[in-house]
Amino acid sequence: MKKIISICVVLILFLSGCQTLSLKERQNLFNTGNAAFIGKTYDDLIKGKGVPSGTANLTDSGKVVEYYTAQIEVSGGGYYGYPSARYIGNANGGGTWIYPEHMRSFPVQSWTFVCKIDFVVSPKNIVDSWKYEGNGCF
Repeated sequence: MKKIISICVVLILFLSGCQTLSLKERQNLFNTGNAAFIGKTYDDLIKGKGVPSGTANLTDSGKVVEYYTAQIEVSGGGYYGYPSARYIGNANGGGTWIYPEHMRSFPVQSWTFVCKIDFVVSPKNIVDSWKYEGNGCF
């Protein structure tokens, strides 16, 4: 019995550590993670974030490095049944209740989440600043 209680306690402690982050916490992680590249070299940026989706050269020999992601989520496109009661009367004045199952459908819906992060790299290959736009960054 003590062994079962011990296992339950360990399991409860383990599962209590499983939680999702709030939006504010995800924003903070996103901001601190990207701000950490300020002052680092262009090579450090590539090593940390991977190969960019695009770059643009600036007139001062610097560049803007872009990381772009897009994700489409699809949901729906099915049917579900629900019971509804119906009274069927007969000629004798009596009747009976029946419970036919009706079908309803729900449509396919899709959402697109995009995130574009731009890092400005100086002519000396140092990351000067960054900005983001989109609805799927954090």
